[in-house]
This record gives sequence, structure tokens and C-alpha cells, in this order.
Amino acid sequence: MSVTAYRDKLLELARYAPEDVATDTKWQTQFRNGVQDALQYQMTCIKFPNFGELVDGALMLEHKRREMEEKKRKFMNQQPGSNSRPRFNTQPNQPVNRQRF
Repeated sequence: MSVTAYRDKLLELARYAPEDVATDTKWQTQFRNGVQDALQYQMTCIKFPNFGELVDGALMLEHKRREMEEKKRKFMNQQPGSNSRPRFNTQPNQPVNRQRF
């Protein structure tokens, strides 16, 4: 679930359990515990002054993670498949090229 979708769901569900989000600290705790594990890990050492800034920080992290994944995907698609070539010449009666680099 995206950060925006989770925030919206948390806001919706908070109406049914107001004691769980009675303070800003409780809001932040509920939010941190519900986002994706990767984002939880990235946000563990970051202190945010309020719930709104926590959500903004999570959105920025999510956006950056998507950018990095897209760059990685593009990079992997541009590689000339060097790992797909056989390491050794397997045809019989053909000399093996043992060039050193």
C-alpha cells in the first residue's frame, strides 16, 4: 500500500479508535507501524516534530525509492547481457580462448 493510501486509511480508521491516536506521538507511532517495512527501517532514526511532517517525510522516501528502482530497472535493461554468454567454448574441436585481462 502506498503512503498516501495508508495515510487515508489511517485517518478513516482513527474515527473508530480515537484513544489510539489521542496525541501526536500516538499518531506517529500508528503511522510508522503501518507503513512498508523498508520505509519503517529508513525512518527509524528520524524524529519528526509532528504527524504531518512524518507523512511528508515518508512520501519523499517513497518517491525516492521509486526513482531508484526505476533507474535500476533501466540500467539492467541497458546492459549488454554479459552474464548470458557462456564462459567457455563448449563446441568440440574448437580451441578455447583463454585471454587474460
